Amino acid sequence: MGVLFHFVFSLFKIIVHAYIYSFITILLFEYLSRKNSNNWFSKVLKDFPKFKIICRFIYSVGLFIFMFTHWGDRGLGDISRIPLSYGREIGNIDGTNTFIPNTNNRRSDINIEKFVITEDVVCGEVIGDTIDYKGKYFVFDIKTNDVGFFKDRIKFDKYAIENKLPTADKFNDFFYHYSKYWNTWRLLVFV
Repeated sequence: MGVLFHFVFSLFKIIVHAYIYSFITILLFEYLSRKNSNNWFSKVLKDFPKFKIICRFIYSVGLFIFMFTHWGDRGLGDISRIPLSYGREIGNIDGTNTFIPNTNNRRSDINIEKFVITEDVVCGEVIGDTIDYKGKYFVFDIKTNDVGFFKDRIKFDKYAIENKLPTADKFNDFFYHYSKYWNTWRLLVFV
């Protein structure tokens, strides 16, 4: 039910954004058509109702397609996600379970509490104990899909300083990173 509600809400957002972007496009076309009444922009605006509908349709379809790409998928319903490079992601279910999906040298996801994202690495703190976790702190190489574990914070911080990575005191929770990523995108890219 949550997925359906979120999907319908996303469609509503797409329609609102399509109206806003088509309005901006129309204003831009009107401005450019004033320079010369015989240019291409003037010809397009002569059939204004048709142009308005086509413009809204193109923006709606574009935003709908973008919503399902790696970089546009925020997750639906209970699942939230932050896309990383190389097709990787950090996910969260129900606001309680944050994880990095299965990587090369493990059988299960890495359940994490706090973390920091750099260009090609995610460093963080592991929650819980399983056979696959070999320590409390980890470094996930996004490019190679490999994970290194550290038994304690002292060893992790030493490694982080040597490799010019953020130390454990720079870690934040999922919602901090989610808000930082998606609020920036929302301002820049439509959604």
